[in-house]
Amino acid sequence: MDIPYVKFRRSRETRELFMDNHAFTLLAVIAFRAKRTNDFSVAGLQIGECLLGDYNNYGMSEQKYRSAKSRLQRYGLATFRTTNRGTIATLSNSVIYDINPEEDNGQINEPPTNSQRTINEPTTTIKNDNNVKNDKNAKEKEIFDTARRYYPDRKRGLNTEFDNFVRKHKDWREVLPLIEPAIKNQIVWRLSAPVGTFVPHWKNFQTWINRRCWEEELPPHTTKTSKQVVIKHCFVCREPATEMICTGRGEQDICTICLALLKAAPNFIARGNKVIPKHILEPSQLETMILKQKGMR
Repeated sequence: MDIPYVKFRRSRETRELFMDNHAFTLLAVIAFRAKRTNDFSVAGLQIGECLLGDYNNYGMSEQKYRSAKSRLQRYGLATFRTTNRGTIATLSNSVIYDINPEEDNGQINEPPTNSQRTINEPTTTIKNDNNVKNDKNAKEKEIFDTARRYYPDRKRGLNTEFDNFVRKHKDWREVLPLIEPAIKNQIVWRLSAPVGTFVPHWKNFQTWINRRCWEEELPPHTTKTSKQVVIKHCFVCREPATEMICTGRGEQDICTICLALLKAAPNFIARGNKVIPKHILEPSQLETMILKQKGMR
């Protein structure tokens, strides 16, 4: 009995995802568990889907698991929906993992054996000839389908999407080779976005095709630079200031300790036993009062 396998692609997108350890791990779990045949599923899973939720089994906390899900969805690599049986994850494309799914006719996509050719060829010769005549764009359709499978949000079948592509764009033969690299570049652009950067949701594939989104120029990511923080220092001890006080020479920055010492210091007594408010004293006079409280003068 053949052991089913998953293809792991050595691509730019894979290298980018390496930098997001938890998202990479979760995508590997999805690819490993994803249903790849049309066999019966108690959970009602379709090809490419699997159940998730046991995040402890792949070394994550609930918060890290939720964050990894969110990023995979933002990258366009997987989608998630909640059911009464748990979370169902779906691989959006095969840009990193290809689960080698079973074809619609129930047979795995492998070359036929010699015995199969011998049996099938005599009865299908006429049909094959008709298919060649009816589908003169078979090669172009295959190129289009390869690109389409990388796209995360595709809801319609190959024939419908290809017919729309040909109908909408007179230069479709010229632009066809541009579609796959454009989709891959957009996936990489999303993967490399710094945390917190706004990344728009994927359009559905029909809209992407109709708007010629393979021509989009992706803006470079810019790292958000925080505003430069100006640290103010206490006019007495030069430690970071936390408050501001009024003096006879204007406002002065002061730290919490010096402010407490100033408040505890006795009032300034002038000639004639006149009390001078502290807020009109010179900064040098206030500094002397604070230092006396510290026992330094």
